[in-house]
Amino acid sequence: MDGGLDSTAPDAGPTDAARDAGPGIDAAPDAGTPCPVTFYLHPTGDDALDGSTPALAVATLGRVQELVTQAAPTCDVEVRIHQGTYLGQTVVWTWHAPGVSVKLMPVDYHGGGIGSIAGRPVFDGQGASYFFRVAVTSGAYTNIELIYLQVEHYVAYAVHFAGNRNDFAQGWNGGNRVFGCLFQDLGNLTNGGGTGYAGIDFVNSRENVIRNNHSVRLENGASAALIHGIY
Repeated sequence: MDGGLDSTAPDAGPTDAARDAGPGIDAAPDAGTPCPVTFYLHPTGDDALDGSTPALAVATLGRVQELVTQAAPTCDVEVRIHQGTYLGQTVVWTWHAPGVSVKLMPVDYHGGGIGSIAGRPVFDGQGASYFFRVAVTSGAYTNIELIYLQVEHYVAYAVHFAGNRNDFAQGWNGGNRVFGCLFQDLGNLTNGGGTGYAGIDFVNSRENVIRNNHSVRLENGASAALIHGIY
């Protein structure tokens, strides 16, 4: 079940080809066309670099957002993430542009299923509150796509689409997609203080697609009933 609790192997479940193949990736542009704009992330990368090639990979998604903001692209962005473990990262994502998507995905992902990649990159929060928060409250399609990532050891949530709960008409974000991700060992039972709420948490966010994700061991000690796969 999409986003539901699955205590079996994380890739068990429906085998429908259209469902498991993952969202498509646009064909390579013609020679000379600078789209999509691509940045590379590596566990041993260096945030002093510009992320433009695998050899110049940066270390944090925070740095990726700085680079995207500087580039101000008018076509889609791909964030190619090398497999490995990224420790303690917390991202408040605010950049967006009309009609532009930002895809965060494994470096070797080209539209196939889980068997087509070497594995999910792992973001280990080491007890941080959250991993990725889309903090846009301007009534905008943010078009963020998270594809085949593993997020673990965060307390409150893995991904938070954070619109303005007090301005339903104008304070939303939307058009986001989460596909094939594994959320595990979230909440305060494993990670200490605070309260766990969800693998994916929505506040005034609309027209999103959440498919083929798996939530494993999302558990609170105190306030046990407050945590969900999708909230």
